[in-house]
Amino acid sequence: MEYHKKVLLEKGVKLGDTDIGKVTLLVNMTFNEKHRKKTEKELKRLKYLAEKFGGDDFTVLSQFAYDVQEVEKMTNKEIAHSLNKLGYIDDKGEHSLPNFKFLEKVSI
Repeated sequence: MEYHKKVLLEKGVKLGDTDIGKVTLLVNMTFNEKHRKKTEKELKRLKYLAEKFGGDDFTVLSQFAYDVQEVEKMTNKEIAHSLNKLGYIDDKGEHSLPNFKFLEKVSI
């Protein structure tokens, strides 16, 4: 599917033209110690949604940001390690569910 979208983009076809009826949920998150338990609960809820509505029509994208409520001090590697310990990604960094993905940390 990802390869298909890349080819379409190279041909000038907009993703919205091919993804009609599909839903992507983008969530900003933090592993800041003050919010860690809340984040872990939210991850469980998002996993539930990804499993319930999965398939090709629903995707959850989770992004850890430098500044959601407070500065996220963890590096991408530390975040990946935490997600691995919680079972959301494997040792190679692959996602445990194909429609529940994590993006690299960015500054917003």
